[in-house]
Amino acid sequence: NYRDLQKSPGDPAEDLKINLNYYAIGSSMPHVPEVCWAGSGMVEAQCSRKVFEVANVKRKDGSVVTLRVRLISFLPAQEKENSNRLKNVAYVFNVNGEYVPTSREVVSRFWRATNKYAYDTKIEVTVGKDQQFCSQDQAIAAVSDFLRASLADIEDCLPRTTSATKAGNP
Repeated sequence: NYRDLQKSPGDPAEDLKINLNYYAIGSSMPHVPEVCWAGSGMVEAQCSRKVFEVANVKRKDGSVVTLRVRLISFLPAQEKENSNRLKNVAYVFNVNGEYVPTSREVVSRFWRATNKYAYDTKIEVTVGKDQQFCSQDQAIAAVSDFLRASLADIEDCLPRTTSATKAGNP
């Protein structure tokens, strides 16, 4: 859990939750919120499923990347559609050092014939605490700020794409 100290207390985009899922083998499909959250009874909003870009994100190696990130929005329990009251979650996958926003792209990059070794990690960011809701625009801004500030540190947790990884040491 992370808190943006530059936001006012009570701002729904003040609190963020990060979830990193690492997949060392390609035998399982990446776990995505539109499947598991819906499976737990949440209802996806009609305006859901956007891919947005986060420009100028600094990586651990000092290079800069533009990330394409997927946003999924859900309705609060027992509420009707309201584009300002959504539970938003965004994710991007790191596949062998490349960033992609969809599980389909994960599969296509994971199983390239030229790969001697492969891995993928889902970086998932949920906006707001349990009963905090916001618009998609607020969520996109919060997730973008968070990824710009934290991607280098997140990459420090990911497998190394060096000879250590090839020797079986992530």
